[in-house]
Amino acid sequence: MAESSATQYVDSGNLEARQTLWTHVSPLFRLSDWVLDLIGHWPDLWVLDVGCGNGTYLSACRDRGAQVVGCDLSFGMLQSARHDALVNADVMALPFASESLDVVLAPHMLYEVSDVEGALLEVRRVLKPGGVLLAVTNGSNHARSLRALVEESVRDWRPGWVMFDPATRRFSLENGASQLGRVFDSISCVRPDRSLRVILRDANVAANFVASVGDRYESEIGLPWTTIVDEVRRKVRQIIGDKGSFVTSADVGVFVCR
Repeated sequence: MAESSATQYVDSGNLEARQTLWTHVSPLFRLSDWVLDLIGHWPDLWVLDVGCGNGTYLSACRDRGAQVVGCDLSFGMLQSARHDALVNADVMALPFASESLDVVLAPHMLYEVSDVEGALLEVRRVLKPGGVLLAVTNGSNHARSLRALVEESVRDWRPGWVMFDPATRRFSLENGASQLGRVFDSISCVRPDRSLRVILRDANVAANFVASVGDRYESEIGLPWTTIVDEVRRKVRQIIGDKGSFVTSADVGVFVCR
């Protein structure tokens, strides 16, 4: 896994801070439902959710009648998943028989893997012939205006600093297809058919989002990340006071791979 994973995912707190951003998409957009709608028939399918986190996709699959297992490397995450079938395992060594699963979900997790191709080969191994991988990730414009405020705040101390998103670096909507093509024969990238505007009227939602990624960036900037979080909160609060809301956008999509 990636270097920050040990601290980033010790429990579900950081993930939940970022998930909260999705609750402010207007009109409401339920990401897990949109992803699962890409497969029309779920009853009787055997599904593995790799990097299941706190179980958002597990409950959505179960509601659709699928037989679903959640897999995560973090015990803390599994404790928050509230699901009957959970496995503590790494995507690099999945404890499932070859050609045993109909669907593998990889929601916002492949950019956390240091060896993406190795992980994809393991996913390919456990999928039945004709099985499907749904790999969800972000694009380069995800939360762009919020990240711009972070960069602006950091540059007061570190001129020219750029907040590189791990998704953009390792596995994104822009570079994911070429990596998937080394393992899968058919890859299509599907994006929502409308703009996903995130409208915030509480500066703490933005601040908590920024706080959740501190372990990825604090060592780069040479000062406490809480300093940046407080500055972003102040700037977002000022924008809300002036304009009534702070607006950013979600840039997300899913690769459907066979």
